[in-house]
Amino acid sequence: MKAIIGGGIGGFTTALVFEKLRTLYKLFEKAKTIDAVGAGIWLPPNALQVFD
Repeated sequence: MKAIIGGGIGGFTTALVFEKLRTLYKLFEKAKTIDAVGAGIWLPPNALQVFD
């Protein structure tokens, strides 16, 4: 089993990849809820293909 530390964009992207690879993982996040904080983030269209 793999551990993912942090539920930011990197942690969630890693979790998506592990799901596609059928790899067991556990995601750790210290925040009790996931809320929008600060400014937005821009991703180029080819990077968004990961999330499809």
